[in-house]
Amino acid sequence: MTDLTVAVCTYNRAEHLGRCLDTLTRQVCNSGTYEIIVVDNASTDGTKEVVRDWVSRDGRISYIFEPKQGVAHARNTALRNTTAPIIAFTDDDQTVPENWVALLMSGLSALPSNVFALGGEIDPVFECERPEWLTDKLLRPLSARVGWSETPRFLQGKEWIGEGNSAYRTELLRKYGGFTEELGRHGDLLLSSENFVNDVARRDGCLIYFDPRIRITHFIPASRLSKDWFRRRFFWMGVTRSMLPRIAESRYGFSHDHLRKLHLPISPSDWINLVSDESDDEEFMQICQRIEELGHFLGSMNLIAGR
Repeated sequence: MTDLTVAVCTYNRAEHLGRCLDTLTRQVCNSGTYEIIVVDNASTDGTKEVVRDWVSRDGRISYIFEPKQGVAHARNTALRNTTAPIIAFTDDDQTVPENWVALLMSGLSALPSNVFALGGEIDPVFECERPEWLTDKLLRPLSARVGWSETPRFLQGKEWIGEGNSAYRTELLRKYGGFTEELGRHGDLLLSSENFVNDVARRDGCLIYFDPRIRITHFIPASRLSKDWFRRRFFWMGVTRSMLPRIAESRYGFSHDHLRKLHLPISPSDWINLVSDESDDEEFMQICQRIEELGHFLGSMNLIAGR
């Protein structure tokens, strides 16, 4: 039996996918075996052809087409199709070092059985020059540089791991129903928190371990290096959080504390500030937080159409 499955969920990133698969096939892993499942989440570019070429060259790679859009759907498809005790996830625009699989495999195997998942650090690789206003705190919405600790430890409080650099105990992930399909990226829509299952498992006594020595790189396109993109990202983060109480109750059967003090725009100048680019680093972070609170409010009032 395969010891670990690497799942790569991809959508219209054929130009990046080859680099990801190249690093995954170069793993030095003497203590176990691994396979790679590429889940094509209804791509319309040349993704299928790219994977077909890799499948012909490496028998450890398999291809699955998942027509239902959404990263959570794709990840759950990989979960249904593995027989390995550990399932690891990375993204199509990421690259991993040659000891990545070995570190995840040995790391999770050495931890107590109630450790739900293991995650590591994610280093950004920018397509163009990093803007001066892009602080380290703002890297987290880009799924990069989480920075919880410089030494390995268990997560605390509201800390989280990025699924693009993670490994789960397959049996536990299935026990808690896999990733939350109402949430997460859906095409170009910026919903998040498909990893809400992590919080559910932790609430039940499971643990999540963070090891910053397990590092990967994440390509950040120029299209995400604008203040407009961050405004959209924070707005949908707020909408996502407004959905969590309903999902917690309907899917998992518990009450989720979502009450919070919101600072909403009131005056015309408040609204103008939300879309103004004339702000320093700290001011822009505050603007993003206000936009997140606006998304939370509108989502809670059921004023967001569709998803």
